[in-house]
This record gives sequence, C-alpha cells and structure tokens, in this order.
Amino acid sequence: MAPVNFSDLVLVAHPRAGVRSLGELIAKAKANPGKLNYASSGLGTPYHLAGELFKSLAGIDLVHVPYKGSSNARTDVLAGHVDLMFDAVTTMAEQARSGKVNALATSGKTRSSVMPNIPTLHESGVSNYESTIWLGLVAPRATPRGIVNRLNEEISRMLSQAEVRDLWAKQGASPILLGVDKFEVYIKEDIEKWSALIKSSNIRPE
Repeated sequence: MAPVNFSDLVLVAHPRAGVRSLGELIAKAKANPGKLNYASSGLGTPYHLAGELFKSLAGIDLVHVPYKGSSNARTDVLAGHVDLMFDAVTTMAEQARSGKVNALATSGKTRSSVMPNIPTLHESGVSNYESTIWLGLVAPRATPRGIVNRLNEEISRMLSQAEVRDLWAKQGASPILLGVDKFEVYIKEDIEKWSALIKSSNIRPE
C-alpha cells in the first residue's frame, strides 16, 4: 500500500563484551569462535539477517539469540545478558551516546547523520556490507484498488510534511515516497536481494 521510512542499523556491544571497535570484535570472535552472542527480534527478522550477513562476510562465529520482539532483545543487551545486537539507529543511538552500550559500526552505505563519528561496517573492513530497515503499510489483497491508491496518496501527503521529515531526521530515519506500483516493485526487489545474499553468503536463517 505505502512505504513509510527507512533507517540504518547500528551494531552495539555491551561493555562487558570487552570490545570498543569492529576490529576488536572481529579479532575476539576469531580467537574465541562461538563464545560471543548476538540478540535479534526473532528468526528471519532484519536484525537476525543483519547479524548473519555480518558473520558470513567477516568470517566469524557468533551465537544467535532470538527473542520475541526487539524490545526484549534490546533490554537484555542493555543489561549485559547478551553481548551484541544490530538495532535501528532510531532506537539505539541514544543508548550508545549515554554509554550504556558501545557503538561499533553502522550498516548503511554512508555514515548515519545521527552517529557521524561511528564508521560503517564497510569502512571498518567488512567490504560491501549494507543492511537497512524499512517500514511500510499494507492492506489485505482483496482491498479495492481505488481505496489502496487513496490511502497511498494520503500517507505520502503526510510523509511529505516538513515537520515529519525534520523529526525523523533527528532520529536517523528518512521517509520513502513511492506510489503503489513502485512500492510493490520495491518489496519484490528487496526480497530478491536478501534471497540472493542468503544463497551466496551461505547464511543459515535457522
């Protein structure tokens, strides 16, 4: 029906993990395979796939700890029960700034506007790494096309407002403005991209 926004992810580590940079994490993981773990919001979620892609491209072994939702995963990382987590910059940037976790790297092509001092994974040596999270609204398949188009137009109108863009920019998110047909293509291409990455990188979503 309509996309909403997208944001980068940030890989964070609890201080107890003993790593303050991506290089330190990779070195420690290679020296201690299977000893470090990372949380996600569940099997097959963007946070899970981000972690599996990182493992594959970096050539390391991390243990995946799936949760039922990102809130529980985030809570346990902040408490030090789990070592690492990929999370959206919109929700984890403030925790990193307060020192509750160490931000190791962000996941986009370029540095995040809200975490400009944190390098990307690609910059930090994990070549060609890119992973973002996007949100969108969909309607049941039987919804009349006229209603779907009208909803898309109204959502796009709201997302075009300056106050919405400015508020999201402060959080590290950007609106996505696409018509119904282009949004359908966007979803299809995203699924195909991740399917290809899973196949080529030997990712095992469990």
